[in-house]
Amino acid sequence: MFLSHSSVRKRFLVKNVLPFFALCLVMGSALFSSCDWWSGGEDHFSLIGTWRSDYDGYEITGTTMTYIDNSGYGYGFTGTIREFVEFTGASGVILVEYTTPPTAYTPPGNFQGVYYKDLTANSVKLGNAYNVANPTTQVEVASLALAREKFKLANIGLYGGELTQAIPQKRQ
Repeated sequence: MFLSHSSVRKRFLVKNVLPFFALCLVMGSALFSSCDWWSGGEDHFSLIGTWRSDYDGYEITGTTMTYIDNSGYGYGFTGTIREFVEFTGASGVILVEYTTPPTAYTPPGNFQGVYYKDLTANSVKLGNAYNVANPTTQVEVASLALAREKFKLANIGLYGGELTQAIPQKRQ
């Protein structure tokens, strides 16, 4: 019996192309489901929680951050976390876009960096970015791209003071 041209084509598709397509679909979905869209891997999950010292505190969820300023000067803020950037397994910067900015001053932009260092299960040093050379100058920027550039590891000495003055926050 002779096979028609269309039946040969169907067999070729079913036997060769369809399994290849299915394999590509499975591999592609596995690849994308394992992607971590945060730039710092999964270690940022250990930052989630409430952190307090005698002077201030931070409440961090997977999507928001609130800085609690106990000084009464109006430096507290709330914002949406736009990125966790890990420098090492125990340090990095959290890039935050204000939803409620500080009331002590008018920030020049809506994006702030919050550096962290010495992260353990129960403590971490956290510090809002500031201008080390001139602490009264505000450091906020107008976009996430500018925040990525300004608050990177190479600039921690300019805007984070390497957290030398940060008081460890204890997990609550």
